[in-house]
Amino acid sequence: EIATLRALGFSKFSILLSFLFESVVLALLGGAVGTVAALAMGFVRFSMINFSNWSEIVIRFRPTPGIVIQAIVFAGVLGVLGGMLPAVRAARLKLLDALRA
Repeated sequence: EIATLRALGFSKFSILLSFLFESVVLALLGGAVGTVAALAMGFVRFSMINFSNWSEIVIRFRPTPGIVIQAIVFAGVLGVLGGMLPAVRAARLKLLDALRA
């Protein structure tokens, strides 16, 4: 893929941006799937009984819009951080080395 892009005349910066964009999109998709799974946890109740006074303790997860936004932003930041090194390495790769790989 890198060799094809370089052979077509893409600049190193364009390759860097395309790899970084792909990383961020995948991270955001993963964050969205995780957020939907967390929203489904809103329907689950965990209950325990305190045996010292026989009271019931109920634990519920209620995600707020702020938590959802923070989760998506966190996923995007991790996508940038996780994709930076491979993107830089792909951009620095010479055409002949990319064709050999």
